[in-house]
Amino acid sequence: MLPALLATFLAAAPATPVPLPGSAAAQAALSAARAARERGDAAAERLELARAVSADPEWDLPRIDLAELLLRDAGDGNAALALLDGTGLHVENPRLLRLRGAALEQTGDGEGAAAAYAAALALRDDDELRLRRAMLLESLGRAPEAIVEMERLRAVRPADPRPRSQLAELYESAGRRVEAEAELRWLAAAAPAAPAPLYRLARFLARGGDAEGADRADRAARTLERPARAMRPLMPDGRHR
Repeated sequence: MLPALLATFLAAAPATPVPLPGSAAAQAALSAARAARERGDAAAERLELARAVSADPEWDLPRIDLAELLLRDAGDGNAALALLDGTGLHVENPRLLRLRGAALEQTGDGEGAAAAYAAALALRDDDELRLRRAMLLESLGRAPEAIVEMERLRAVRPADPRPRSQLAELYESAGRRVEAEAELRWLAAAAPAAPAPLYRLARFLARGGDAEGADRADRAARTLERPARAMRPLMPDGRHR
């Protein structure tokens, strides 16, 4: 598949004026690709990366760069996988594994993507990738593992509302209502001017049968939504005319 993929990219490309040996041609093309990236020319970057891969298929760097470009701009998971699978690649490369996970996710292989993300995280911790993996695990019905990942993320980023918001849902689904409520109250306290977290807390309390608590949270949310009363301008007092 890789030769056909490269042939597609190179079909309309003008021939290079002076053929270079494989590794030298690949290095020159990679340098040209990075220059194209600097000036924002994605088409030229893709062409030069394809030239680099064609010149030296065993060099992993241009293959990884081209796969990342395809995933970002074209959403072509299958083409990215063709570049990221093969002999000569350093498989213990967290960037390669992260991109492979993204390509597998794009092609609908959620389980494979989760495994690739786990392998990448084992080599290099990455908060955003851990969040992505946790959300993927949740979508795959692997809630206990998603909770573990979210709790790890909360431990290193305690002020980030995203893992706490996800944990509130996961805890409630797992019947861990005390922990879910704690997260929802944290979210409400972290955004004291926003009514949405309070409405969310109110719905949660209502689902649990705490009508009084739900009413308090709902009234607090409505208070935040109520526009401030405009001060009426003072009118001249006719008695002092």
